[in-house]
Amino acid sequence: MTIADPLNSSQTSDRSFPRKPLEEPKPALEEIDLQKYWLVLRRRWPVFLAVFLAFVIPGVLLTLRQRPNYEAMGKLQFQSSRVPSLTGVGERIGELEALEMQGNPLNTEAVVVQSLPVLQEAINNLGLKDKEGKPMDAVDLAKQLKVEPILRADVLEVSYKTNDPKLAAEVVNQVMKAYMARNILMNRAQAISAGDFISKQLPRARAEVDRIAEELRRFREQNRIINLERETMLMAENVARLDEQLNTTQANLAEMATQAATLRQRLRMSSDRALDMASLSQVKAVQDTMGELQAARRKLATERTRFTDGHPTIAILEDQISELNGLLQQQVAQTVGPNSQVAFGDLQIGETKQAVVNQLITAEANQLGLERKVEALTALRNAYRRRTDVIPNLGKRQEELERDLKVAQETYEGLLGRLQQIRVAENQNVGNARVIQEAVIPKDAARSSKKLILGGSVFLGIML
Repeated sequence: MTIADPLNSSQTSDRSFPRKPLEEPKPALEEIDLQKYWLVLRRRWPVFLAVFLAFVIPGVLLTLRQRPNYEAMGKLQFQSSRVPSLTGVGERIGELEALEMQGNPLNTEAVVVQSLPVLQEAINNLGLKDKEGKPMDAVDLAKQLKVEPILRADVLEVSYKTNDPKLAAEVVNQVMKAYMARNILMNRAQAISAGDFISKQLPRARAEVDRIAEELRRFREQNRIINLERETMLMAENVARLDEQLNTTQANLAEMATQAATLRQRLRMSSDRALDMASLSQVKAVQDTMGELQAARRKLATERTRFTDGHPTIAILEDQISELNGLLQQQVAQTVGPNSQVAFGDLQIGETKQAVVNQLITAEANQLGLERKVEALTALRNAYRRRTDVIPNLGKRQEELERDLKVAQETYEGLLGRLQQIRVAENQNVGNARVIQEAVIPKDAARSSKKLILGGSVFLGIML
Protein backbone atom coordinates (compact mmCIF):
# COMPACT_ATOMS: atom_id res chain seq x y z
CA MET A 1 0.00 0.00 0.00
CA THR A 2 1.45 3.31 -1.09
CA ILE A 3 0.95 6.34 1.11
CA ALA A 4 0.70 9.64 -0.70
CA ASP A 5 3.24 12.31 0.20
CA PRO A 6 1.46 15.34 1.42
CA LEU A 7 4.24 17.57 0.11
CA ASN A 8 3.96 16.11 -3.34
CA SER A 9 0.26 16.36 -3.18
CA SER A 10 0.56 19.97 -2.19
CA GLN A 11 2.91 20.60 -5.05
CA THR A 12 0.50 18.85 -7.36
CA SER A 13 -2.30 20.91 -6.05
CA ASP A 14 -0.21 24.02 -6.46
CA ARG A 15 0.14 23.35 -10.08
CA SER A 16 -3.61 23.08 -10.38
CA PHE A 17 -4.82 25.88 -8.05
CA PRO A 18 -3.12 29.11 -6.90
CA ARG A 19 -2.36 29.24 -3.17
CA LYS A 20 -2.95 32.36 -1.02
CA PRO A 21 0.09 33.71 0.91
CA LEU A 22 0.10 33.18 4.66
CA GLU A 23 -0.56 36.25 6.82
CA GLU A 24 2.11 37.09 9.47
CA PRO A 25 0.75 37.24 13.00
CA LYS A 26 0.55 40.77 14.39
CA PRO A 27 2.73 41.33 17.47
CA ALA A 28 0.84 41.95 20.60
CA LEU A 29 1.12 45.43 21.99
CA GLU A 30 3.13 45.50 25.21
CA GLU A 31 1.35 47.54 27.78
CA ILE A 32 3.24 49.35 30.55
CA ASP A 33 1.78 48.40 33.84
CA LEU A 34 2.96 50.96 36.47
CA GLN A 35 1.36 49.00 39.24
CA LYS A 36 3.49 46.01 38.27
CA TYR A 37 6.70 48.11 38.39
CA TRP A 38 5.62 49.52 41.77
CA LEU A 39 5.13 46.05 43.13
CA VAL A 40 8.59 45.04 41.84
CA LEU A 41 10.11 48.15 43.41
CA ARG A 42 8.49 47.42 46.79
CA ARG A 43 9.71 43.87 46.64
CA ARG A 44 13.27 44.75 45.44
CA TRP A 45 13.83 48.13 47.14
CA PRO A 46 17.08 47.09 48.92
CA VAL A 47 18.72 46.29 45.59
CA PHE A 48 17.42 49.48 44.04
CA LEU A 49 18.61 51.57 46.97
CA ALA A 50 22.05 49.94 46.96
CA VAL A 51 22.58 50.58 43.22
CA PHE A 52 21.22 54.13 43.48
CA LEU A 53 23.44 55.03 46.40
CA ALA A 54 26.43 53.38 44.72
CA PHE A 55 26.29 56.09 42.02
CA VAL A 56 24.86 59.03 43.95
CA ILE A 57 27.18 58.95 46.95
CA PRO A 58 30.43 59.16 44.88
CA GLY A 59 28.87 61.96 42.82
CA VAL A 60 27.94 63.86 45.96
CA LEU A 61 31.41 63.35 47.47
CA LEU A 62 33.09 64.44 44.24
CA THR A 63 30.90 67.52 44.10
CA LEU A 64 31.67 68.41 47.70
CA ARG A 65 35.40 68.00 47.15
CA GLN A 66 35.42 70.33 44.14
CA ARG A 67 36.63 73.85 44.91
CA PRO A 68 35.13 76.80 43.01
CA ASN A 69 37.15 77.86 39.96
CA TYR A 70 37.75 81.47 39.00
CA GLU A 71 38.46 82.52 35.42
CA ALA A 72 40.45 85.66 34.59
CA MET A 73 40.53 87.08 31.09
CA GLY A 74 42.68 89.61 29.22
CA LYS A 75 42.71 90.86 25.62
CA LEU A 76 45.49 91.56 23.12
CA GLN A 77 44.97 93.76 20.07
CA PHE A 78 47.13 93.29 16.97
CA GLN A 79 47.95 95.85 14.29
CA SER A 80 50.42 96.23 11.44
CA SER A 81 53.78 97.52 12.56
CA ARG A 82 54.47 101.17 11.86
CA VAL A 83 58.18 100.52 11.70
CA PRO A 84 59.13 101.40 8.08
CA SER A 85 60.48 98.96 5.60
CA LEU A 86 64.09 98.59 6.64
CA THR A 87 65.83 96.87 3.78
CA GLY A 88 64.04 98.64 0.95
CA VAL A 89 63.07 95.36 -0.73
CA GLY A 90 59.48 95.08 0.54
CA GLU A 91 60.11 93.37 3.86
CA ARG A 92 57.92 94.78 6.61
CA ILE A 93 58.89 94.19 10.18
CA GLY A 94 56.21 92.87 12.46
CA GLU A 95 53.37 93.03 9.97
CA LEU A 96 50.74 90.33 10.36
CA GLU A 97 50.68 88.22 7.23
CA ALA A 98 49.56 84.65 6.74
CA LEU A 99 51.79 82.36 4.73
CA GLU A 100 48.82 80.44 3.37
CA MET A 101 46.02 82.01 1.39
CA GLN A 102 43.39 80.73 3.82
CA GLY A 103 45.48 81.17 6.95
CA ASN A 104 44.49 83.48 9.81
CA PRO A 105 47.44 85.38 11.30
CA LEU A 106 45.59 85.64 14.64
CA ASN A 107 45.62 81.86 14.91
CA THR A 108 49.37 81.96 14.39
CA GLU A 109 49.77 84.55 17.15
CA ALA A 110 47.54 82.44 19.42
CA VAL A 111 49.94 79.55 18.96
CA VAL A 112 52.85 81.88 19.78
CA VAL A 113 51.11 83.02 22.98
CA GLN A 114 50.72 79.38 24.04
CA SER A 115 54.29 78.47 23.03
CA LEU A 116 56.46 76.88 25.69
CA PRO A 117 59.10 79.68 25.85
CA VAL A 118 56.41 82.28 26.60
CA LEU A 119 54.71 80.10 29.20
CA GLN A 120 58.02 79.13 30.77
CA GLU A 121 58.94 82.79 31.17
CA ALA A 122 55.58 83.44 32.87
CA ILE A 123 56.14 80.45 35.17
CA ASN A 124 59.59 81.70 36.11
CA ASN A 125 58.36 85.23 36.79
CA LEU A 126 55.46 84.05 38.97
CA GLY A 127 57.30 81.12 40.52
CA LEU A 128 54.39 78.75 39.87
CA LYS A 129 54.51 75.36 41.59
CA ASP A 130 52.62 72.14 41.02
CA LYS A 131 50.91 70.04 43.70
CA GLU A 132 54.22 68.45 44.65
CA GLY A 133 55.90 71.83 45.16
CA LYS A 134 58.03 71.57 42.03
CA PRO A 135 58.14 74.24 39.31
CA MET A 136 55.10 73.89 37.12
CA ASP A 137 55.64 72.37 33.72
CA ALA A 138 54.88 74.67 30.80
CA VAL A 139 52.91 71.85 29.15
CA ASP A 140 50.53 71.70 32.13
CA LEU A 141 50.04 75.45 32.04
CA ALA A 142 49.30 75.29 28.30
CA LYS A 143 46.48 72.79 28.99
CA GLN A 144 44.79 75.22 31.36
CA LEU A 145 45.43 78.40 29.32
CA LYS A 146 42.91 79.24 26.63
CA VAL A 147 43.71 81.66 23.77
CA GLU A 148 40.98 82.33 21.21
CA PRO A 149 40.57 85.01 18.50
CA ILE A 150 37.46 87.18 18.67
CA LEU A 151 35.38 86.95 15.53
CA ARG A 152 35.69 89.90 13.10
CA ALA A 153 38.29 91.65 15.26
CA ASP A 154 42.09 91.67 15.44
CA VAL A 155 41.91 90.70 19.10
CA LEU A 156 42.99 87.62 21.02
CA GLU A 157 41.23 86.63 24.24
CA VAL A 158 43.56 85.06 26.82
CA SER A 159 41.88 83.29 29.76
CA TYR A 160 43.05 81.08 32.61
CA LYS A 161 40.91 79.18 35.13
CA THR A 162 42.02 78.12 38.59
CA ASN A 163 40.69 77.99 42.14
CA ASP A 164 42.77 81.06 43.14
CA PRO A 165 41.22 84.22 41.64
CA LYS A 166 44.32 86.33 42.21
CA LEU A 167 46.59 83.72 40.64
CA ALA A 168 44.28 83.47 37.61
CA ALA A 169 44.64 87.20 36.92
CA GLU A 170 48.39 87.15 37.53
CA VAL A 171 48.92 84.24 35.13
CA VAL A 172 46.97 85.92 32.33
CA ASN A 173 48.75 89.25 32.82
CA GLN A 174 52.16 87.62 33.04
CA VAL A 175 51.58 85.52 29.91
CA MET A 176 50.54 88.63 27.97
CA LYS A 177 53.53 90.52 29.34
CA ALA A 178 55.93 87.72 28.34
CA TYR A 179 54.42 87.59 24.88
CA MET A 180 54.68 91.36 24.45
CA ALA A 181 58.35 91.30 25.51
CA ARG A 182 59.12 88.48 23.10
CA ASN A 183 57.22 90.25 20.31
CA ILE A 184 59.30 93.40 20.84
CA LEU A 185 62.50 91.37 20.91
CA MET A 186 61.54 89.68 17.64
CA ASN A 187 60.89 93.04 15.98
CA ARG A 188 64.17 94.43 17.32
CA ALA A 189 65.97 91.29 16.17
CA GLN A 190 64.64 91.87 12.65
CA ALA A 191 65.83 95.48 12.82
CA ILE A 192 69.27 94.42 14.03
CA SER A 193 69.52 91.80 11.29
CA ALA A 194 68.54 94.35 8.66
CA GLY A 195 71.04 96.82 10.14
CA ASP A 196 73.84 94.28 9.94
CA PHE A 197 72.96 93.54 6.34
CA ILE A 198 72.91 97.22 5.34
CA SER A 199 76.15 97.91 7.27
CA LYS A 200 77.85 95.28 5.13
CA GLN A 201 76.38 96.76 1.96
CA LEU A 202 77.35 100.37 2.69
CA PRO A 203 81.12 99.98 2.02
CA ARG A 204 80.37 98.20 -1.26
CA ALA A 205 77.92 100.90 -2.30
CA ARG A 206 80.43 103.61 -1.38
CA ALA A 207 83.19 101.85 -3.31
CA GLU A 208 80.89 101.60 -6.32
CA VAL A 209 80.19 105.34 -6.17
CA ASP A 210 83.92 106.11 -5.99
CA ARG A 211 84.70 103.72 -8.84
CA ILE A 212 82.12 105.21 -11.21
CA ALA A 213 83.08 108.78 -10.25
CA GLU A 214 86.75 108.05 -10.96
CA GLU A 215 85.87 106.41 -14.28
CA LEU A 216 83.78 109.45 -15.24
CA ARG A 217 86.63 111.80 -14.29
CA ARG A 218 89.17 109.88 -16.36
CA PHE A 219 86.76 109.75 -19.30
CA ARG A 220 86.29 113.53 -19.23
CA GLU A 221 90.01 114.13 -18.83
CA GLN A 222 91.02 111.82 -21.65
CA ASN A 223 88.46 113.27 -24.05
CA ARG A 224 88.86 116.88 -22.86
CA ILE A 225 85.18 117.18 -21.97
CA ILE A 226 83.85 120.16 -20.06
CA ASN A 227 80.37 120.76 -21.40
CA LEU A 228 79.47 118.68 -24.44
CA GLU A 229 76.32 120.61 -25.24
CA ARG A 230 78.15 123.94 -25.15
CA GLU A 231 81.10 122.42 -26.97
CA THR A 232 78.85 121.14 -29.77
CA MET A 233 77.48 124.63 -30.32
CA LEU A 234 80.98 126.15 -30.30
CA MET A 235 82.24 123.48 -32.71
CA ALA A 236 79.49 124.27 -35.19
CA GLU A 237 80.26 127.99 -34.92
CA ASN A 238 84.01 127.39 -35.33
CA VAL A 239 83.55 125.15 -38.38
CA ALA A 240 81.33 127.76 -40.03
CA ARG A 241 83.84 130.51 -39.23
CA LEU A 242 86.77 128.42 -40.51
CA ASP A 243 84.90 127.64 -43.71
CA GLU A 244 84.39 131.35 -44.27
CA GLN A 245 88.04 132.14 -43.54
CA LEU A 246 89.19 129.28 -45.75
CA ASN A 247 87.10 130.50 -48.68
CA THR A 248 88.47 134.04 -48.26
CA THR A 249 92.06 132.80 -47.98
CA GLN A 250 91.71 130.56 -51.01
CA ALA A 251 90.38 133.51 -53.01
CA ASN A 252 93.33 135.67 -51.89
CA LEU A 253 95.71 132.83 -52.74
CA ALA A 254 94.31 132.55 -56.26
CA GLU A 255 94.63 136.32 -56.72
CA MET A 256 98.21 136.33 -55.43
CA ALA A 257 99.17 133.39 -57.66
CA THR A 258 97.80 135.25 -60.68
CA GLN A 259 99.75 138.38 -59.72
CA ALA A 260 103.02 136.42 -59.32
CA ALA A 261 102.54 134.72 -62.68
CA THR A 262 102.01 138.11 -64.35
CA LEU A 263 105.16 139.54 -62.77
CA ARG A 264 107.24 136.52 -63.83
CA GLN A 265 105.93 136.93 -67.36
CA ARG A 266 107.02 140.60 -67.38
CA LEU A 267 110.49 139.79 -66.06
CA ARG A 268 110.84 136.74 -68.30
CA MET A 269 112.71 134.91 -65.57
CA SER A 270 111.98 132.36 -62.95
CA SER A 271 111.20 133.20 -59.38
CA ASP A 272 114.52 131.78 -58.17
CA ARG A 273 116.45 133.91 -60.57
CA ALA A 274 114.55 137.03 -59.64
CA LEU A 275 115.15 136.24 -55.99
CA ASP A 276 118.88 135.90 -56.64
CA MET A 277 118.90 139.24 -58.46
CA ALA A 278 117.10 140.88 -55.59
CA SER A 279 119.50 139.36 -53.10
CA LEU A 280 122.60 140.51 -55.06
CA SER A 281 121.19 143.98 -55.42
CA GLN A 282 121.11 144.25 -51.67
CA VAL A 283 124.81 143.22 -51.15
CA LYS A 284 127.10 146.35 -51.01
CA ALA A 285 130.32 144.45 -51.88
CA VAL A 286 128.78 143.07 -55.04
CA GLN A 287 127.52 146.49 -56.05
CA ASP A 288 130.92 148.05 -55.35
CA THR A 289 132.69 145.42 -57.42
CA MET A 290 130.13 145.96 -60.16
CA GLY A 291 130.89 149.66 -60.08
CA GLU A 292 134.64 149.14 -60.30
CA LEU A 293 134.16 146.62 -63.10
CA GLN A 294 132.01 149.03 -65.08
CA ALA A 295 134.51 151.81 -64.55
CA ALA A 296 137.38 149.60 -65.74
CA ARG A 297 135.45 148.58 -68.82
CA ARG A 298 134.65 152.18 -69.68
CA LYS A 299 138.31 153.14 -69.25
CA LEU A 300 139.41 150.16 -71.37
CA ALA A 301 137.09 151.27 -74.16
CA THR A 302 138.53 154.80 -73.98
CA GLU A 303 142.17 153.65 -74.00
CA ARG A 304 141.59 151.39 -76.96
CA THR A 305 140.79 154.44 -78.96
CA ARG A 306 144.30 155.69 -78.17
CA PHE A 307 146.41 152.52 -78.00
CA THR A 308 146.58 149.20 -79.72
CA ASP A 309 145.84 145.86 -78.06
CA GLY A 310 149.48 145.11 -77.26
CA HIS A 311 150.03 148.36 -75.38
CA PRO A 312 150.87 147.95 -71.67
CA THR A 313 147.97 150.20 -70.60
CA ILE A 314 145.49 147.99 -72.41
CA ALA A 315 147.04 144.87 -70.88
CA ILE A 316 146.86 146.35 -67.37
CA LEU A 317 143.18 147.27 -67.80
CA GLU A 318 142.34 143.81 -69.16
CA ASP A 319 144.09 142.18 -66.20
CA GLN A 320 142.18 144.47 -63.85
CA ILE A 321 138.85 143.61 -65.51
CA SER A 322 139.65 139.90 -65.29
CA GLU A 323 140.45 140.18 -61.59
CA LEU A 324 137.22 142.11 -60.99
CA ASN A 325 135.22 139.46 -62.87
CA GLY A 326 136.76 136.74 -60.73
CA LEU A 327 136.06 138.71 -57.55
CA LEU A 328 132.48 139.32 -58.68
CA GLN A 329 131.85 135.65 -59.39
CA GLN A 330 133.28 134.78 -55.99
CA GLN A 331 131.00 137.29 -54.26
CA VAL A 332 127.97 136.04 -56.23
CA ALA A 333 128.75 132.46 -55.25
CA GLN A 334 129.04 133.45 -51.62
CA THR A 335 125.72 135.29 -51.76
CA VAL A 336 123.42 133.08 -53.83
CA GLY A 337 125.36 129.82 -54.08
CA PRO A 338 127.88 128.34 -56.46
CA ASN A 339 125.23 126.77 -58.72
CA SER A 340 123.41 129.98 -59.37
CA GLN A 341 123.09 130.98 -63.03
CA VAL A 342 123.39 134.76 -62.78
CA ALA A 343 124.62 136.60 -65.84
CA PHE A 344 126.50 139.88 -65.67
CA GLY A 345 123.59 141.59 -67.35
CA ASP A 346 121.24 140.46 -64.58
CA LEU A 347 123.32 142.45 -62.14
CA GLN A 348 122.80 145.57 -64.14
CA ILE A 349 119.06 146.07 -63.73
CA GLY A 350 117.38 149.36 -63.55
CA GLU A 351 115.15 150.79 -60.87
CA THR A 352 111.99 149.81 -62.77
CA LYS A 353 113.04 146.22 -63.17
CA GLN A 354 114.24 146.16 -59.57
CA ALA A 355 110.79 147.31 -58.48
CA VAL A 356 109.12 144.57 -60.51
CA VAL A 357 111.48 142.00 -58.98
CA ASN A 358 110.58 143.25 -55.52
CA GLN A 359 106.88 143.01 -56.35
CA LEU A 360 107.38 139.43 -57.56
CA ILE A 361 109.24 138.48 -54.43
CA THR A 362 106.53 140.03 -52.27
CA ALA A 363 103.78 138.34 -54.28
CA GLU A 364 105.44 134.93 -53.99
CA ALA A 365 106.04 135.44 -50.27
CA ASN A 366 102.40 136.32 -49.81
CA GLN A 367 101.39 133.34 -51.91
CA LEU A 368 103.49 131.03 -49.78
CA GLY A 369 101.97 132.50 -46.61
CA LEU A 370 98.47 132.09 -47.96
CA GLU A 371 99.19 128.47 -48.93
CA ARG A 372 100.35 127.72 -45.42
CA LYS A 373 97.33 129.51 -44.00
CA VAL A 374 95.02 127.43 -46.18
CA GLU A 375 96.73 124.26 -44.97
CA ALA A 376 96.42 125.35 -41.33
CA LEU A 377 92.76 126.34 -41.70
CA THR A 378 91.96 123.08 -43.50
CA ALA A 379 93.66 121.00 -40.81
CA LEU A 380 91.88 122.91 -38.02
CA ARG A 381 88.52 122.61 -39.76
CA ASN A 382 89.02 118.87 -40.25
CA ALA A 383 89.98 118.51 -36.58
CA TYR A 384 86.81 120.34 -35.53
CA ARG A 385 84.74 118.17 -37.83
CA ARG A 386 86.27 114.99 -36.45
CA ARG A 387 85.56 116.25 -32.94
CA THR A 388 81.99 117.07 -33.95
CA ASP A 389 81.53 113.54 -35.31
CA VAL A 390 82.87 112.00 -32.10
CA ILE A 391 80.85 114.17 -29.70
CA PRO A 392 77.57 112.15 -30.01
CA ASN A 393 79.33 108.94 -28.96
CA LEU A 394 81.14 110.78 -26.20
CA GLY A 395 77.84 112.25 -25.02
CA LYS A 396 76.21 108.83 -24.98
CA ARG A 397 79.03 107.32 -22.95
CA GLN A 398 79.05 110.28 -20.59
CA GLU A 399 75.30 109.97 -20.05
CA GLU A 400 75.72 106.27 -19.25
CA LEU A 401 78.43 107.01 -16.71
CA GLU A 402 76.45 109.88 -15.18
CA ARG A 403 73.35 107.69 -14.98
CA ASP A 404 75.32 104.87 -13.34
CA LEU A 405 76.83 107.38 -10.91
CA LYS A 406 73.39 108.79 -10.05
CA VAL A 407 71.98 105.30 -9.43
CA ALA A 408 74.98 104.37 -7.27
CA GLN A 409 74.67 107.60 -5.28
CA GLU A 410 70.92 107.10 -4.77
CA THR A 411 71.55 103.52 -3.67
CA TYR A 412 74.21 104.63 -1.21
CA GLU A 413 72.10 107.48 0.15
CA GLY A 414 69.09 105.17 0.40
CA LEU A 415 71.07 102.58 2.34
CA LEU A 416 72.45 105.30 4.60
CA GLY A 417 68.95 106.60 5.28
CA ARG A 418 67.67 103.08 5.94
CA LEU A 419 70.49 102.48 8.37
CA GLN A 420 69.57 105.61 10.31
CA GLN A 421 65.96 104.46 10.49
CA ILE A 422 67.10 101.04 11.64
CA ARG A 423 69.23 102.53 14.42
CA VAL A 424 66.11 104.29 15.68
CA ALA A 425 64.01 101.13 15.32
CA GLU A 426 66.56 99.09 17.25
CA ASN A 427 66.06 101.33 20.29
CA GLN A 428 62.27 101.38 20.09
CA ASN A 429 60.25 99.17 22.39
CA VAL A 430 57.36 98.87 19.97
CA GLY A 431 55.64 95.69 18.85
CA ASN A 432 52.69 94.90 16.67
CA ALA A 433 50.47 94.00 19.65
CA ARG A 434 49.22 95.85 22.72
CA VAL A 435 47.22 94.96 25.77
CA ILE A 436 43.80 96.55 25.55
CA GLN A 437 42.41 94.81 28.63
CA GLU A 438 44.39 93.48 31.54
CA ALA A 439 43.03 90.61 33.56
CA VAL A 440 41.39 91.61 36.85
CA ILE A 441 40.78 89.42 39.86
CA PRO A 442 37.40 87.72 39.26
CA LYS A 443 34.86 88.16 42.04
CA ASP A 444 32.49 85.37 41.06
CA ALA A 445 33.37 81.77 40.47
CA ALA A 446 33.16 80.44 36.98
CA ARG A 447 30.36 78.10 35.98
CA SER A 448 31.22 74.74 37.59
CA SER A 449 30.29 71.17 36.74
CA LYS A 450 28.85 70.31 40.19
CA LYS A 451 25.26 70.21 39.03
CA LEU A 452 26.22 68.21 35.96
CA ILE A 453 28.10 65.64 38.06
CA LEU A 454 25.34 65.36 40.67
CA GLY A 455 22.55 65.15 38.07
CA GLY A 456 24.47 62.57 36.05
CA SER A 457 25.07 60.33 39.08
CA VAL A 458 21.37 60.49 40.06
CA PHE A 459 20.27 59.70 36.49
CA LEU A 460 22.65 56.74 36.17
CA GLY A 461 21.61 55.44 39.60
CA ILE A 462 17.92 55.55 38.68
CA MET A 463 18.43 53.96 35.27
CA LEU A 464 20.56 51.10 36.58
